[in-house]
Amino acid sequence: MAETTLIVTGGPQDNGDDQIRPVLTPFDGPSLDKKKVSAPSESDSARELVGCGRVLPGERIEIVDPDSLKVLPADEIGEIWVQSPSVGRGYWQRREETNRTFAAMTADNQGPFLRTGDLGFLHEGQLFVSGRLKDMIIVRGVNRYPQDIEATVERASDVVQAGSVAAFAMTDSDREQLVIVAETIRRRDLDWDDHLQAIRRAVTAEHELPPDAVYLVRNSSVPKTSSGKIQRHACLHAVRDNDLKVIAQWIRGEESASQPSALSGDTMMKAASGSSGLNAPADPVIIDAIEIHVRRVAGERAGQMSTDTNIVLDLGLDSLERLEIARSLERTFGGRFPEQVLDEVETIGQTAAAVERYLSAGARARAEAFLADPNQQLGASDDQINGDNLQDAISSHGIDGDVARPIRSVTVAAEDDVTQFTEYRRLKATMRQMQLTGCPNPYFTVHDSIVGDTTVIDGETYISFASYNYLGLSGHPEVSAAAADAIAQYGTSVSASRLVSGEKPIHGQLERRIAEWVGVDAAITMVGGHATNETTIGHLVGPEDLILHDALSHNSIVQGALLSGAKRRPFPHNDFESLDRMLTALRHQYRRTLVVIEGVYSMDGDFPDVPKFIEVKKRHRCMLMVDEAHSFGTMGKTGHGIAEHFAFNPKDVDIWMGTLSKSASSCGGYIAGSSALVELLRYTAPGFVFSVGMPPSQVAAAIASLDVLEREPERVERLRHNSELFLSLCQKAGLDTGDSGGTPVVPVITGNSLVALRLSNRLKKDAINVQPILYPAVDESAARLRFFITSEHSEEQIRFTVDRTQFHYNELQGIPATSLAETG
Repeated sequence: MAETTLIVTGGPQDNGDDQIRPVLTPFDGPSLDKKKVSAPSESDSARELVGCGRVLPGERIEIVDPDSLKVLPADEIGEIWVQSPSVGRGYWQRREETNRTFAAMTADNQGPFLRTGDLGFLHEGQLFVSGRLKDMIIVRGVNRYPQDIEATVERASDVVQAGSVAAFAMTDSDREQLVIVAETIRRRDLDWDDHLQAIRRAVTAEHELPPDAVYLVRNSSVPKTSSGKIQRHACLHAVRDNDLKVIAQWIRGEESASQPSALSGDTMMKAASGSSGLNAPADPVIIDAIEIHVRRVAGERAGQMSTDTNIVLDLGLDSLERLEIARSLERTFGGRFPEQVLDEVETIGQTAAAVERYLSAGARARAEAFLADPNQQLGASDDQINGDNLQDAISSHGIDGDVARPIRSVTVAAEDDVTQFTEYRRLKATMRQMQLTGCPNPYFTVHDSIVGDTTVIDGETYISFASYNYLGLSGHPEVSAAAADAIAQYGTSVSASRLVSGEKPIHGQLERRIAEWVGVDAAITMVGGHATNETTIGHLVGPEDLILHDALSHNSIVQGALLSGAKRRPFPHNDFESLDRMLTALRHQYRRTLVVIEGVYSMDGDFPDVPKFIEVKKRHRCMLMVDEAHSFGTMGKTGHGIAEHFAFNPKDVDIWMGTLSKSASSCGGYIAGSSALVELLRYTAPGFVFSVGMPPSQVAAAIASLDVLEREPERVERLRHNSELFLSLCQKAGLDTGDSGGTPVVPVITGNSLVALRLSNRLKKDAINVQPILYPAVDESAARLRFFITSEHSEEQIRFTVDRTQFHYNELQGIPATSLAETG
């Protein structure tokens, strides 16, 4: 009962202070699985359940068949229905769901009852709960919908039969486990290990829930109903009874010593990940110390470990468990891992190499001190220990002075040349991989004209889909004239912080226009959009606070969160229900909680259900920030943004952020909201107080753009029409556009960086300019071309582009990925 907490059963106190002990009763397990209740025929089949007590006075419980709605007799399993004075009236403004859940009537018209969604039965006056009506998967406290995991499995492997995957939870040795059963298509001579590995990796990456077992079974052997619906409970029984027609399987703890590579196929991800430099042999003493840290978190999952043990796939640790290991290693060895390293490290060996490279010098000495007494770490307060202080710490742990050396005696390779930096070597490796394709570098292309629906490169004209000049206002005569006039009156720079002497009349004019446009009290502008997010987020919250942001949030949001020092957690993309659950668990621990979402997501071209997020933020007393970089000017009938699109009060959002470089054809960013918020930022935000004000020309250009847009709202409608046309043509052509819809951003997902790079190059030969988005900017499986649609594109340009994209993509799909580098 996720929505309700009621006391409807229990028991009286004993004569003493202690309550009566719970009733533990054994039942026949196979019968319970068939929704029947009987005593166990033999001890092996017994399943012990804990009684929830007797029905309390004034409360009523009925066990009801959830389909026929008939009241079931005792010792039969059905849904638990409750009638109680404590039951609430229902859901707020959700009448149909309220009637279905809070006002249920039985087949013989008894009621109303609350439908709990729990399965159970009454036995000798005691209520027993045996399961859930819905197939929600709950593993290690993480809730997942099975259909979401099943969809991931279907996408992860091309040998999995569509609509024939079952994901469910099982309990083994008192531990909940995620099990996947998938039918395969009829093919021979396949390397099943590669497909098992791909499924494990995809589920772990997408759901943060590593599978404990994956079974690939024969075609048409997964239990289904007569209508073709997967029977997950029947699959569970088939696993438990060893009754599957297994072709290949992977079970945690039973894998062979030599695992297939976690990365397969010749992709740019392979080259880039291999350049991390964390695969060199590590110090065995450090490895021993790391294994102790891992075992403390993994528990019985650890088993036999080696340097090749994959912490995610082999041990099944989720992101919070991996973070717990990282923090404990930082306390032992001193220092902090760089944020990106935590995403790269997968194996025990790579972890040891990362410790040596990124944490404090003298890692071996610290490892020896830890191994001497693993229950007494050097501790977080010792992060600054060096020299003789470390020697004292080692001596206090009983380490022979001849064995351990103080930090200052350890020689560490100095990096005073950028060419030595790991980040630079990784960049060069990626660039070398790009050169192997035979394609020119697609980045930093020089454009010799205003970029609208077309652009000029090296004297040649191209159709442009690489610019977010969404409304064609950059280069508009009125906008350009306004910028020139401002330069003539105020110069090219305000030459100071606005707090000091850089304030011009047009700054206030623009900020008032933005506040009116958004529909709030006030606004403040800054010189860059990225800096606006960084300084605002970094300034408004701190170490005592919590930031929850969408998993696909822009880099500026993530960097602002890191700058703030607040606890930061991403929630699944656009999933307000997951956010609600996270806030329920975490909100009470923090002073301020900031939730950050975007009006339009610039990589995927989709948008969130903002009113739902507003409901959640109000329920938990959070601040909600909406980044309108790509929705300002593009969403809503007249371009007033996501609030106009959903028709809600803009003041229900605490912080509006936007950029002026897209629809407003200028440069800079803004924050809009209450007068108090803007006043606080004007006087205290470092990125505003200690930065020069926006150049007069850019301020004037933004004002003029708003003037034109207010006068010509048909530009927004034209943009919407072009975007819908482009998207529908791509979908009809069989191109994967992901979740894009209703926005001017349309990705064409190739699933391979090399294919995306070559597709972009081929389109350029057709005089079409569109940028590839490659690993590591996105996951390798999400590599894509990203098309920015504008109001100025013609139908002819759009149809021609989609036609050529389909032609080249289909041709490239016929070329094996391994030969892309050698094929024209």
